[in-house]
Amino acid sequence: MSQQELAGHIDLTFQQVQKYERGDNRIASSLLYDLAQILKIPPHYFFDGLPPLPTKIKGDK
Repeated sequence: MSQQELAGHIDLTFQQVQKYERGDNRIASSLLYDLAQILKIPPHYFFDGLPPLPTKIKGDK
């Protein structure tokens, strides 16, 4: 799917999609969910390969 086609599905310009792809702009979780639906992938796909969350957060007792 081209950036232009993807942009059309989410009512953005392809330049805005490029900024998200390059990491110039942050992406809202709701838009990430919408993109997963459009691309027919599970939302967790975008997080594959990230390190696991710490079991204890600094400052917790």
